[in-house]
Amino acid sequence: MTSDNITVIMKPTNQCNLRCKYCYHADNGYDKEKMTDQVLEKAIAVTAPFFKRVEYNWHGGEPLIMGLDFYERVLYYQKKYRQGPEHHIINTMQTNGTLITDDWIKLFSEYFVSIGISVDGADYESNKARFSDEKIYKKMISNLDLVLNSNLYTSIFITLGRHNIDKIDEIFKFIEEKKPNGFYINPIKKKIGNELSVNEWLEIIEKMDEFSKRTGIENSLTPQIQRAINGEIPSLCMLNGACNKFINMNVDGEIFKTCVFQSQSNYLGNIDEDNIK
Repeated sequence: MTSDNITVIMKPTNQCNLRCKYCYHADNGYDKEKMTDQVLEKAIAVTAPFFKRVEYNWHGGEPLIMGLDFYERVLYYQKKYRQGPEHHIINTMQTNGTLITDDWIKLFSEYFVSIGISVDGADYESNKARFSDEKIYKKMISNLDLVLNSNLYTSIFITLGRHNIDKIDEIFKFIEEKKPNGFYINPIKKKIGNELSVNEWLEIIEKMDEFSKRTGIENSLTPQIQRAINGEIPSLCMLNGACNKFINMNVDGEIFKTCVFQSQSNYLGNIDEDNIK
């Protein structure tokens, strides 16, 4: 182990059972390719042994499409490449929540430290950019409650734009009623005529800060803003200007130095290349 820590955002598939209108895959496509067992083992082999603490954040597409057996192999390879009791390997998951079952909850509770579920508000109307059918929305809410009733650290991720900003008070009420451990409100960045103005976003940030202080429900943004104001280096790369603690790996084993969008400007190479370490 040569370095302190890193977060590896793993995208084992671009497949998704939803078609969110603002998703970056709406431009890039939803191919049916899945990460092979060979790529999976190599991905863990070239990352886990070289850091004292490695967080694998499973993303997508929709990562649960890979199935339980895939994540059982993940855990097998992580155990294989663990360097000893002081070597910390953790798993987190970001999901749309529609495919969660009791079996997934059992796996998460035993081997994952946190799970994030994406939802855009307290009613179907606020979620029409995500769900084409109200039944799917209701299923996701039922699954969200299932996760919240477990012992998992659970966060709610909300994408905010023109489609739901008029219901921001209801969104905060929804978060308070659900009582997750944390929440994050993310403004739409894709230019589809749905994004917020700068002033609107600044107002939302203030509301997030006031809400967290009042309810004790954490948000991951405003404490980092305060760190920057205090002259400290925030951990969020959107605030410190560098993704130096993140890499992003896709289904083919291509690695990018970013926590968000993959592009040629941040391409590092493929895990099959001998010099990728």
